[in-house]
Amino acid sequence: MDAIVTIDEAGTVSTFSAAAERMFGYQAREVIGRNVRMLMPEPFRSEHDDHLERYAATGEAHVVGYGRETVGQRRDGTTFPIHLAIGEMRVDTAAPRNLKLNFTVTAGQYAGGGLIFDSCVNAAGFNAVQFTAAITMGSLTGCILQVQVQTQDERPSTATMPSGGTCNSSTTTCYQYPAFQITPAPPATPMQYSVPFTMFAGGTNAAVRTQVVGLQWQANSMSGTGTCTFELRIDDIKFM
Repeated sequence: MDAIVTIDEAGTVSTFSAAAERMFGYQAREVIGRNVRMLMPEPFRSEHDDHLERYAATGEAHVVGYGRETVGQRRDGTTFPIHLAIGEMRVDTAAPRNLKLNFTVTAGQYAGGGLIFDSCVNAAGFNAVQFTAAITMGSLTGCILQVQVQTQDERPSTATMPSGGTCNSSTTTCYQYPAFQITPAPPATPMQYSVPFTMFAGGTNAAVRTQVVGLQWQANSMSGTGTCTFELRIDDIKFM
């Protein structure tokens, strides 16, 4: 499988695929948030920013849209030949992301669902998670509803899709994701919520935002005895 590395206009890595991990010898968490220059030996490393600046200023594609032979550098410093194919992707941050989730929670239990990304995402340039929510059937009474930011440091090292979890499940309880209790509870008609990353329990560390792998909405039994059954509609999911 081809290695896929995604960067922004400044050259900062935002996604690093499992195939890229195998090719370069880095875990995604070691690369995401850093400049892609780290994967290049000299003289390519020194020349890279000039290529990006020229393209941003002129729009002239000397590399974008074309394939070429070049050299990569592994974590251990060894170099190897690669065929580099560069494409450009423009992301419409206004495009909606929609979910419909059905929950049945019995006493002392919980249920959840959400989005899992193909690879680790660097959300350090954003301040909040925004979405609209509505309970379209049933009732949340007896439960509490949370939104969680799923991060690599809370996924076990055996996790896949994406790989790179750093939680040692043999010594630590994993999957303790930064969470925010949604209040007030979603009504029957959509209500917009904007949750700053700093409001997530455990989310004040900026490093957490460089290793986001998904978002989850979870219903928990209230006081260990509550029960609930409801349908939750989530729309317009964005990083802001």
